[in-house]
Amino acid sequence: MKAYAIVMKDHPVSEGGYKALVNSSLSLENDFTIERFDAIIADNVEEHMKSERLEWTWPDTGRAYNEELNMKFHAYGGPPKRRHACAMSHYYLWKKCAEENEPLLILEHDAIFRRKFNYQYVIDSDYECVGINDPKLATRLYQKFDSIVQQSEGPLVDCPTIDNMYVPQGIAGASAYVMKPKGAKEVIEAAHKYGLWPNDALLCQQLFPWLGVTKMYYTTVQGLKSTTFTNV
Repeated sequence: MKAYAIVMKDHPVSEGGYKALVNSSLSLENDFTIERFDAIIADNVEEHMKSERLEWTWPDTGRAYNEELNMKFHAYGGPPKRRHACAMSHYYLWKKCAEENEPLLILEHDAIFRRKFNYQYVIDSDYECVGINDPKLATRLYQKFDSIVQQSEGPLVDCPTIDNMYVPQGIAGASAYVMKPKGAKEVIEAAHKYGLWPNDALLCQQLFPWLGVTKMYYTTVQGLKSTTFTNV
């Protein structure tokens, strides 16, 4: 399995986070190498979206209602173009997964391993996308998320529903997950059909029933200052 970390080139916080991520994986002797993927940045994201014929349809301010999906969308805050760029970075890795026809471990620079990831059981599962991240500080209502996961049977469980279905229900932060080719193709199709959304919103149960979560969390967040929500 190949692994990629999304890194903002020459950005001190992102580069430092990536270094810590790689070192944590090496120290646990994971049998994969984490390669860097230079993140799309706010300055060039419009060019990339135009090239891929994608339209951003998630609100940058306020709220919106999607009648077709019966879902409510709300702005995430922070500089909008940075949110677009983050989603576009994930999109390119989904595309890579689909084109190369092999699973990818996709990580953001602020993930860090806390235990060795023996991933074969994830690859062999029926889930097309599996989150491996501790929900603490990675998603809202993380205590409820964790409680549902830990009370479920098996080493892999369905992505938990922590809120009403008007709100996208997905994996914790969508910042550390395994994506398989079939799933990647379907997510790409959805991005073209419904528009590009924040990656943790697009990867939701309402669109994809094949989202799973590992009961044992292999990564957690480093607690770095956000490079998406702030101007650092």
